[in-house]
Amino acid sequence: MITRRFALAFAGAWLATTAAAQQEPHAFPIRADDGEAVVNSKIPPGVDPTKVPGIVWKGPADAKVSLIEYFDYNCGYCREAVGDLDALVANDPAVRLGLVDYAVLSPDSAEAAKVHQAVLALAGPDVAYDFHRRLFSRRGHANGAAALAVARELGLDSKKVEEMANSATVHDALVRQARLAQQLRLEATPSFVVDHVAILGWPGTNSIKRVVAEVKKCGTAVCR
Repeated sequence: MITRRFALAFAGAWLATTAAAQQEPHAFPIRADDGEAVVNSKIPPGVDPTKVPGIVWKGPADAKVSLIEYFDYNCGYCREAVGDLDALVANDPAVRLGLVDYAVLSPDSAEAAKVHQAVLALAGPDVAYDFHRRLFSRRGHANGAAALAVARELGLDSKKVEEMANSATVHDALVRQARLAQQLRLEATPSFVVDHVAILGWPGTNSIKRVVAEVKKCGTAVCR
């Protein structure tokens, strides 16, 4: 059984975090696919979101652009984004995609996140990335049972996955991820970090592609 201890610890992480970023609703003039302004803010100096434990990376480690998604397995917009983000990283060797479990919607989401982290620990990032795509492709609500079913599809031992999912290693990684998300005031899923900019919500595929292209071109989210 996948315990729900992280769900309680997550709430504690939010309450314990005091080093919140300065919220700049529009640090850069980023537009969503529908033309609306996208809420975004600069990441505080000295904060490196690529260094938190438990990120599932897809793409070359030396890629020019790191695009990090904070997601929840029960988030509809996250499900919508999966295929487009996969295509983006598959077609552009200058980009690597990082997946951060940000289980904010329910205790069931926390269970699924713990299994994802267990798969990463036991089988590595390639299998964890495959798990991620498969779980989002399943119909219905994501929880511990659904996540374990996907792990079994991938040939992993359910007992070992459960043990790792309930371990202090997984618990600590998820709490550290949640604390950083709170520090960056990522109050929606999905949210993204690219270069030194935090983007709140799903702006759409074309918008994300534009930001990535700008970072590749001039090293910032919007070239002046």
